[in-house]
Amino acid sequence: MTKLVDAATVFSQDNIVDRFIQVYQSLSANNLEILHDIYAEDIEFIDPVHRISGFENVYRYMETMYKNLHQYQITVLDVVDNQSTAFLDWSLSFIHPRLNRGEWVTIPGATKICFEKKIHYHCDFYDLGAMIYENIPLYGGVTRAIKRRIAK
Repeated sequence: MTKLVDAATVFSQDNIVDRFIQVYQSLSANNLEILHDIYAEDIEFIDPVHRISGFENVYRYMETMYKNLHQYQITVLDVVDNQSTAFLDWSLSFIHPRLNRGEWVTIPGATKICFEKKIHYHCDFYDLGAMIYENIPLYGGVTRAIKRRIAK
């Protein structure tokens, strides 16, 4: 007999890194309230496009972002955790109607989080060109050509 266990039971309330992974692997436009479980009110969120301060602002950013995603999957490949800071190596796959003709886009990335009881600093590192520019008609071909030329 298989026993089903509530995910909240599996991930200890004391392990914010496990909770962070769980939240992002299940996050969608329909359950953004679970961000309250991991982020402090004074969260500073940084990615290649934005620098956002405060939980309500981060929440609004996520609302807009997840509203436009048709599907989304993040796979955590490695974690380094030293009790107050963690680094996560991940792969993100998503479908956005305006990118890659609505087909899957996959990019590698990394995240640094700093925390006490909740996360107060979140910084994502990824190749914005690979995420967006390479997947827009016309820009994509130009971006890839520039990358090839630089690599020579």
